[in-house]
Amino acid sequence: MATSTNSSRHGSEAVAKMAGKSSTLIQKVGQETRFLFRQKLLLLFAVAVIVFLAPSLVLGLVDTMWPLREPTVLPVMLILAAAAVIYLVVRLIGFSTHLPDARDVALTVEAQQPELMDSLICAVELLRNTPENERTGLHQALLSDVEQQIEKTHLRPLVARATVRTRTLVVVFLAGLGLAWVLANLPIIDKASARLGDLVQGEFTGLSITPGSLEVAVGDDLVIDVEINRGPNEAQIVFEFADGPMTYDMFEKEGDRKYFELFSIDAPFTYRIVTPTLESEVFTVSTFANPAIVAAAIRVEPPAYTGLEAQEHHELKDLTVPEGATVTIEITANKPVDATLAWNEQAHAVLTAGDDGHHVAEITATASDAFAIILKDSYGHVAESERTYNLEVVEDFAPLIEPITPVDDAKFTSEEDVTFSCKVTDDYAVDEIILFYAISGRPWEHVQLYKGDPETWETIQAAVFGLSIPELDNVYEGDVISYYYEASDNAPDRNTAATEVRFIEIRPEPQEPEKAPPGEGPPPVKIDVKHLITEQKHMIRQTVGLQRLDDDVARDELLDNLGTGAQALFDATDKVLKDAKEGAGGIHLGDLENLFQDAMDSMKIARDFLQRKNPDASLQDQARALSKLISIAIMIEAAPKSSEQSEPQEGEQANVNEQNEQEERAKELDRLKEAIQKLEDLIGRQENLNAKFEIRKDKIMPSASRGFMAATEKKIRDQLDDLKGELAELPRATEATNEMSKASRAMGHWVEQIENAKDEQVTKSGEQAVNFMERSKQMLEDIRDSLDGDELEALNEELQTIRKEQQQLRRATDKLPDADKPKRMEMAGQQKQIREKFDQFMDDLSEAAKKTEAGNPEASESLSQCRNAGNAKGTSGSMKRAENGLKYGRTEKASKFQRDAEEAMREMASHMRNAMNARPGISSERLTRMLEETLKNIEKAQKAAKNDQATPQEREELLEKFSQDLDKMAQQMDDQQMSELSMQMHGWNIGASEGDKPLSGALGLLIETAQLLEAKLFANAFRKQIELARVNGREPPDEYKKRVQEYFKRLSNDAQ
Repeated sequence: MATSTNSSRHGSEAVAKMAGKSSTLIQKVGQETRFLFRQKLLLLFAVAVIVFLAPSLVLGLVDTMWPLREPTVLPVMLILAAAAVIYLVVRLIGFSTHLPDARDVALTVEAQQPELMDSLICAVELLRNTPENERTGLHQALLSDVEQQIEKTHLRPLVARATVRTRTLVVVFLAGLGLAWVLANLPIIDKASARLGDLVQGEFTGLSITPGSLEVAVGDDLVIDVEINRGPNEAQIVFEFADGPMTYDMFEKEGDRKYFELFSIDAPFTYRIVTPTLESEVFTVSTFANPAIVAAAIRVEPPAYTGLEAQEHHELKDLTVPEGATVTIEITANKPVDATLAWNEQAHAVLTAGDDGHHVAEITATASDAFAIILKDSYGHVAESERTYNLEVVEDFAPLIEPITPVDDAKFTSEEDVTFSCKVTDDYAVDEIILFYAISGRPWEHVQLYKGDPETWETIQAAVFGLSIPELDNVYEGDVISYYYEASDNAPDRNTAATEVRFIEIRPEPQEPEKAPPGEGPPPVKIDVKHLITEQKHMIRQTVGLQRLDDDVARDELLDNLGTGAQALFDATDKVLKDAKEGAGGIHLGDLENLFQDAMDSMKIARDFLQRKNPDASLQDQARALSKLISIAIMIEAAPKSSEQSEPQEGEQANVNEQNEQEERAKELDRLKEAIQKLEDLIGRQENLNAKFEIRKDKIMPSASRGFMAATEKKIRDQLDDLKGELAELPRATEATNEMSKASRAMGHWVEQIENAKDEQVTKSGEQAVNFMERSKQMLEDIRDSLDGDELEALNEELQTIRKEQQQLRRATDKLPDADKPKRMEMAGQQKQIREKFDQFMDDLSEAAKKTEAGNPEASESLSQCRNAGNAKGTSGSMKRAENGLKYGRTEKASKFQRDAEEAMREMASHMRNAMNARPGISSERLTRMLEETLKNIEKAQKAAKNDQATPQEREELLEKFSQDLDKMAQQMDDQQMSELSMQMHGWNIGASEGDKPLSGALGLLIETAQLLEAKLFANAFRKQIELARVNGREPPDEYKKRVQEYFKRLSNDAQ
């Protein structure tokens, strides 16, 4: 029993042991089965990858050498990918039908291990097919034997030999990764992915094409623009026209852009863009007949008063028309349309359609603008005229008055006659010229100098009026005649202009002041009232100008300033009187003091009227005060000089006067340059303000912005008025200040209009303000150039005088014996004076070169060369050595050095002539002074010829003066005709001195001289009118030019 139990226990242990061994066999075979499955599966995937990568790589290399288009690349790549997937799927299906199992492992092992031949496969089959409870002892013995052999055998190497090695798979996969990396860096992948992205997003991103498909008008041009977003920067455009396809290379543009332009399209077509890698969709361009203007006509009918003929134009064009002209625009379109006249500034106007298909619009030209014609057909197609056309409206301003004689602040005696003359120029016709004058505060009188005839309208009219002072009632020395010219044109509302008030002082003939005996006469008190006279005249001008202002605000401001100025003038006059009395020891100054008191009484009355806002009433007392001040000046000049008061010699006095004139001219020139600079700044600020307004005017502008811009304009206007006040004391600048007044009024309108949101009018007022300031600046620059010319002329005369004196002294030196010491010392003193004059001239030359550098660089360069020539030759040193030679009896050496100085000054004169040639033309002011002097000479010649009582000496002196005056004019004008008159006058002078020719011959030459000067003044007036054209950049109308030419032709015929 015990034995049986033990035997059973040992059997169980054996069975358990066999079961454990069988389990180990199954595990090991199972592991190798899975290994075999994994290896075969990896091999399958590796082959599928190679199937895709290899042809893809080949395709990529082909694309690198011969680029393929994206539409081609993507399908090929998809086909290759599909082939790899299909291959993988088919192999997987085949693989799944015979998956590796234990039997495969057993066969593989038996093939590698002959000792296991058939036993391992039997054991595997036994384990797979025979349940454990059915196995016999023989089965267990077989399993045990196989298990023992398996435990001694390493199966993995045996199984691995029958399949792909792991390292081989690693190499294959690494090679696949390498191929994939190479392929990923080839353009073909970018092409495929971009194309795929476009297909997914539903849009084409490779090319940006404008305009794409569209409809264009027949005859229009079309620009097709392409931006290449990827791929080579090359593109072609392929057209499909009715007569077949056409391919063209597109043109280069900036960046990666291309373009192609088609002209005058006349039929529909399609097009597409192709590049080496891209191809766009097909775009369609269809055509339609665009509305178009097939005929056009414009008729301009100027206002009747202009006398201008109507203009006919048979095309649309830029127009320049007079203000108020009627402009009729007529067009014919190629089809039924609605036509609109589109303005830049004004509201659009509809052209009225006529029965015959014409469209007509009639407008009245009131402001410059630009227009275009817009056509719209029934299909909504819109077309515009070829361009925008400018309509320039020439505003009809008041006439331009050019006073000729007398000059402002002229001085006449009570026995002389005054010739008033002026030139008036208007765009169309001068209707009336009136001279207003008043004597020392008496009521204004007026004389009509000219009244136009509608049958013979003239654009330029000269007016002359002779006033005999002796025939006037109660006119005495010290009186002053205030006068101004007023002119109107023939416009329906009569544009009227007036000059500033000008003055004539009635003074006695200039006489040498008497000298009081020693100890007698007034004490040596210096009294100067010139500045008081100037200020009083300025106040009278402003008071009269106040009456012409139509801006109430500006008028009140000026009136307040006048009241303050009147008080200041009274205080200044009182101070002069007190200083004079203090200088005289406090005694009563007699009649002189009485005149001062009378002047101040009138000033007080005028001041009170001004402060009570009654400027008209103040004028009478202002004029009386001015008359008293002039009487004071006359009394001071005529007062006997005491012995304590040294009287300068005649030559010294002339030098002093010349020096004073030069100083005054230099001061005036500096003030003008400063004023021009200020005016340029104001013009720039006004243009900047205009530009800011233009930017904002089309938007909703808050009231705060309008207020700020209005305040800015007021500041500009205030500074312009201040500048005008600074220039008021310069008589030459009267016309320029008139233009400033116009600009100031335009600025006032600007402020009012912007505050009331009248934006279209603001633009016009702003442009007018700039134009008026530009005109004023041009006038100031003309005056500046004139003063520069005066200075050059004075320098030239100074050099010629020094040359002449040096030449005369050198000739005297050549004849001088060395033994004549007194004479030598006298001549040495003369040489010293010449040297000092030359040194002063060199200083003046340097200063003049600096002053003219900005305005006239060519003249400045010549002046610098003139000074360098004087320095290089050591001219002053030569004069000094000549002086020493005369002192020490070395006349030969003195003469040599004098000749050296002459030679140097001859070279300097050459450079000075260059400077003179570079100066501006002779100014109207200088021509006026010449004409006034010539008229006085004519009067003297007439009296001498009429009475025939002049002594031969008086006749000779008269003729000598006439000759000298004409010589000076010829030199200053550098005019051939004037030079011929001067030579003829010399002939009359010689003949008359010999008794061969009467004085009336010289009178005829003087009359010809006056006519020539008058013609020059006319020419200057025309030049100024053209330079200061009413609209900047506009030439005078053809009719205006024609009248100018006719006038000068008539003037030339009269002269002959």
